[in-house]
Amino acid sequence: MSTKDNKKKQIDGKDIALSFELPSGKKVDVLEGKGKDSQFAAKMSEGAPEQYMPALMHVLVRIDGEKLAIEDFEELPLRDYNKLQTEFSGLYFL
Repeated sequence: MSTKDNKKKQIDGKDIALSFELPSGKKVDVLEGKGKDSQFAAKMSEGAPEQYMPALMHVLVRIDGEKLAIEDFEELPLRDYNKLQTEFSGLYFL
């Protein structure tokens, strides 16, 4: 008889809220966010609203297990970036 493991997977001490694959085949894990993550991203974006989303993704997203720099999100292929932004926004903003 097998037992079901009810433990959530974690990265950096945070639960993984969502996992999916980008069109390029890279694996994405989105960590469970908290208000303090949003506040940190707001500080990182230095009042530039267009930088808030990449800053928050920097805090909460791992691609192939790696934390990306804010600037690295801008260099993703557009299909990957749009998929990432859609999934991330659906989790936290819709």
